[in-house]
Amino acid sequence: MMNYTKSEFYRVFITKEIYIAAGLMAGIVLLLNGALHFFGESYANVRNKA
Repeated sequence: MMNYTKSEFYRVFITKEIYIAAGLMAGIVLLLNGALHFFGESYANVRNKA
């Protein structure tokens, strides 16, 4: 049964769609991180003491 489970996980995770979806999600995270870096100061609720 464990061998069957491993083979099913392998069959699902070897597909190209999983890697495309993971890359797309990582790209969205990086895009949002960049947006917060450039525009996030106007949304900050604390003041920098610099």
